[in-house]
Amino acid sequence: MAGYEPPPFRDGSSGRSGSTDLHTDLYALLHVSRDASDDELKRAYRQLASVYHPDKYPFPQMQDVAKDHFQRIRSAYEVLSDPAKRQVYDLYGIEGVVSGMELGPHLRTRQEIREEWERAQRRREELKAAMRTQHSSSMLLSVTAADALASGFQRFPRITGMHMSTQVQAALSDKDTLVLGGSMLMRRVAGGGSMVAVFRRQMDAYQTAELVAVVGIRTQLTLSTARQVSPSVKATAGVTWHADDGSLSLANSWTSQITESTAASINIGLGADGGAGVGWHTQKDKNNFNAELKVGAGLSSGGLTATFVRRFSEHSSGRIHGRLGTTGADVEVGGSRKISDNSSLGFFVTMGLQGTLWKVRYSRGGQKVTVPILLSPTLRPAISVPAILIPSVTYAVLKHWVFSRWKQIREARQDREVRQKSAKQVWESMAEARQLQDMMTPVVTRRVTALQQRQNGNALMIISAKYGRLGGAGGEGERESRNESTNSGNGSGSGGSGSGSGGGSGGREGEGRRAASGIGSMFERIGGLLRRGLGGIGGGGGGGEEGVGGSENEGWDEDEWEEGEGGGERVVLPPAVWDVRIPLQFLVDDASNTLQLHEGVSKKGIMGFCDPAPGLPKKLRVGYSYRGEEREVTVNDLDALSLPLPSRSPS
Repeated sequence: MAGYEPPPFRDGSSGRSGSTDLHTDLYALLHVSRDASDDELKRAYRQLASVYHPDKYPFPQMQDVAKDHFQRIRSAYEVLSDPAKRQVYDLYGIEGVVSGMELGPHLRTRQEIREEWERAQRRREELKAAMRTQHSSSMLLSVTAADALASGFQRFPRITGMHMSTQVQAALSDKDTLVLGGSMLMRRVAGGGSMVAVFRRQMDAYQTAELVAVVGIRTQLTLSTARQVSPSVKATAGVTWHADDGSLSLANSWTSQITESTAASINIGLGADGGAGVGWHTQKDKNNFNAELKVGAGLSSGGLTATFVRRFSEHSSGRIHGRLGTTGADVEVGGSRKISDNSSLGFFVTMGLQGTLWKVRYSRGGQKVTVPILLSPTLRPAISVPAILIPSVTYAVLKHWVFSRWKQIREARQDREVRQKSAKQVWESMAEARQLQDMMTPVVTRRVTALQQRQNGNALMIISAKYGRLGGAGGEGERESRNESTNSGNGSGSGGSGSGSGGGSGGREGEGRRAASGIGSMFERIGGLLRRGLGGIGGGGGGGEEGVGGSENEGWDEDEWEEGEGGGERVVLPPAVWDVRIPLQFLVDDASNTLQLHEGVSKKGIMGFCDPAPGLPKKLRVGYSYRGEEREVTVNDLDALSLPLPSRSPS
C-alpha cells in the first residue's frame, strides 16, 4: 500500500471545492441504487466521467474545476466497485472507509478515558435521580361571574373558592415507593387541609401492597392490595379505618380485560361509604368511552356517569361528559389542544340543573391549573346558548387568523435560524453545484437535440424542477422560489448576475464571488454563454424560462439581508430551493426515454444538486412534458421517482 493516497473525503468544513464531504451519499453521486450491480456502477461512472474529464475543457481554470469533480467521481467508483470497501461504506459510511485507510487509529490517553468515564457516570447518576423523584400539583380556582352578568358588569367577578394539592413521589428502592402530599381547600370563609403519605411495595411480579395515611379533615388509614389474578383479570381489596368514629369500611374491585380494546369493572364497598358499581371502558383508534353506574347507601352517592373522548389529531381532542344522579344532572362539552411539547390548554362548557359555567384548564408536565367560572346559578337558555357559541366562534377565528399564523411564524423563524448557521456552507455547495450544471449544459444540449429527433418531438423534457423547502413552514420555500423566478432574468446573460451560484448586482456581487469559491470572471462568462445556448430547448423553441438551461439559481431577494451577531458582517441567507432542471434532464435515459430516481437515496448528493436547507426536510417538484402532455409531481427527498408517470385514464 506504499504510495497509495486515500480518496479526498472531508468533513464538510474546509470549504475546499471538489472534495467529497463525509455526508455525501456515494450512490447519489453516481446516480445508482444501493443494490446496483458492477455493470451499473461502471456504466454510471463512464457517463459522468465523459462529462467531467479535465481533458474535455480547453481553459486551465475549467480544467482545475473539472479535475476536482472528476476526482470525486473516481473516488466514489473506487469505493463502490471494491466489495470490501463497499461493505464497510454501507455499514459505517465514508468515515469507516477513511479510517480504514489511515496508518493507525487515534488512541485516547488515560486521562481522556478517565474524564469521559467520569462524565458518563455523572450523567447516569443525574438521570437516575431525576427518574426516582416525580412531582405533580394541581390548583382549582373557583370564580363566579353570575353577579357581574346580572348587573351588566357593574360588579367584578369574584373568587369563591380554591383547592390546591401537591405530591412528591420517590423510589426508595427497586420495590418500594414513597409518596408524600398535601391538599388545601378554601370556600368563602371556611377552609381546611390534609396531608397524605403513601407507602407502596411491589411484592412480586403480580402483586402490590399499599398503605395510605391521611391526616386532616378526614383522618383515616387504608391498607390495600392488588393482584393480577390472570392475564385478563385484576383484583383489588382494601380496608379503611376512620379515626372520627373508629369504624371500618371494606372495598373490593375486579377488572376484566374483555377484548384488546374493552374492559369492564365491578366495585363493591361496605361501610359508611358503601355501595356497588359497574364500569365499562372502550378505546378504539381515536375514540375513548367510559361509563359507570353506581348505587350507594346514601341518597347522595348514586348515579350514572359517561365520558366520550374523540382525538382529532396528535395535538387536539374533544370531550363530552354527562352525569345523571340523585343530586342533579349536567353535561360538559369541550376540548383540549397541545400548545407545546409539554403543555396543553383546554376549555369546557358545563350545563346542568346547578347552572352554567365555563372551565379553563392548563397543564404543563405534572402541573395542572383549573379555573371554573360560574355564569349562572340556574339553567337559562339566554346564558347557556351564548356560553356555547362564544367560545366556539372565538376559537375558530383565533385558530384561523392567529394560531395558524403564529405557528407558521415560529416554524419559519426556526427554519431561518437553522439556515443562518449553515449559510456559508450552503453558498459554497451552491457554487459547486452551479459549476457542475455549467459543465452539464453543452452535453444536455446535444443529448436533448438528438433525443427530440429520435422521438419525433415526443422526448421526455424537464420543464421545471425545484429541490428544497417546497411548501415548508410558513411558505418560506415557496416565497423564495417566487423570488428566484423574479430574479432569474438577471442571470440569463454573462453580465446578469454577480456569480454563477447566487450573485446579485452591486454590493452583493462580492459576497456571491466569495460563495463561489474563487470562480473567475472568465468562467462566469463561459457559464453564461453555455446557459444561453440552451435557452430554446425546453418547450421546443421557448425562452430561457421554460428551457432546460434557463436556470433560476441566480440572485437573491433584498429581504434575505440580515445583521450578523453584534451588528457586524451581514449574513445573506441562500435560497431555500434550488433549480435542478439541467441535472434531471441530464439523467434522462436516452434509450428508454425515462427518468429514474432511486428510493432511499437522498437527492442532495446527485451531481448538480445541493442541499439548500441542511437539517430540514426537503422535497423535489418536477414539471415535465411527454408526448404533448404536461404533468407535475412532487416527492419527498428519499422517495423514488419514475418519469413519465402513467397516462391518465380517459374520463
